[in-house]
Amino acid sequence: MMRRLGTMGIGHREEMKLAALSAPATTTETRLEPRLQRALVAGSDALDGLVDVHPVDGRDGALTLAVIHDLFVAPLDSVRDAVVYQHHPAVVTLKDRLESDLVDRVRALVDRGTRPRDEGAVEATVRGVAVVVHH
Repeated sequence: MMRRLGTMGIGHREEMKLAALSAPATTTETRLEPRLQRALVAGSDALDGLVDVHPVDGRDGALTLAVIHDLFVAPLDSVRDAVVYQHHPAVVTLKDRLESDLVDRVRALVDRGTRPRDEGAVEATVRGVAVVVHH
């Protein structure tokens, strides 16, 4: 079996570690969620600059969507002045796109036939989260 040049005979795990180390790191400059947080403080022009920005991964998309949902459902003392941007065109555009992406990912999981091993456990977990959220 021939190894690629540059790996010098290292194993698969080591190759994976090397690839992870050489991959570009995501920072608060590249991730959408912290950029949205800063834009909500900076104002309308900063929000406009995010219209065509996409999350770097699913986690970034989910965190960004949570920030947007907070504008609608979080207590006013936690969102403060940013609440005025809940219907800003850039925020609405991001929200629509991120929600659509999330639904597409869930549909793909369902289409693949991914099912929880114990559906009763899933239901109990969701109910547990609901109890915590409402208290």
